[in-house]
Amino acid sequence: GWQTQWDYLTLRDDEINSIYLGINKNISATLRAHLNTALQQTKSSWTEDNNLFAVEAVTEQMINSNLFIDFNARYIYNDRLKDEYRFAFRLSYRFDDRIWSRQ
Repeated sequence: GWQTQWDYLTLRDDEINSIYLGINKNISATLRAHLNTALQQTKSSWTEDNNLFAVEAVTEQMINSNLFIDFNARYIYNDRLKDEYRFAFRLSYRFDDRIWSRQ
């Protein structure tokens, strides 16, 4: 489903506004997708003002009940830094705790 969050932080003359928006979708019984975004505006009396925008796309495929493979792509724009791109590929095995709790 949808997820949203708004954060506001103020400290004397400084303030940070952040908004996060995401959606999680089960495409099939074994495939899941996530799309997340973030917007952040910083106003500071100590440093330059800054704006940030980020977007992330994730797909996760279940190979069997404990083995998963996922791909993650992320882009971050920041007024004060170079654009950032991240791509990740992960294979993960999840241990089942129920086996040990039966003993």
